[in-house]
Amino acid sequence: MSFTLSDEHVEAFHRDGYTIFRGLVPPVLITELRTLAEEARVIAHERNGPQAQRLQPVQEFLDIGPYWELLELPELVEAVQRIVGEGCMVHKLIRPKSPGNPDNSQVANSGCTKHQPFPL
Repeated sequence: MSFTLSDEHVEAFHRDGYTIFRGLVPPVLITELRTLAEEARVIAHERNGPQAQRLQPVQEFLDIGPYWELLELPELVEAVQRIVGEGCMVHKLIRPKSPGNPDNSQVANSGCTKHQPFPL
């Protein structure tokens, strides 16, 4: 199944503040992302107890390649840019550790031209 951005997607985003891209993510990638999420859940529970709901920074514990693959899907990048403007990023950038950022925290950086800030 291939994904095609429609006028309805654009209209829904501008009307509701979101839109759903059904069929955009390949099933194999969805499986990889679910596996990654389950692995992260297990590690978070082992490290922080059964009530833990997050593992940060996840890339220190797991290979997050499937996550990056999702964010770099050409169809997703194109759809987001067509809806909110050229130069928009689909994700948050991860800054390298530095004296001003010792915990490797994430920073939102959308680069969007039509809407500020890009709603994540």
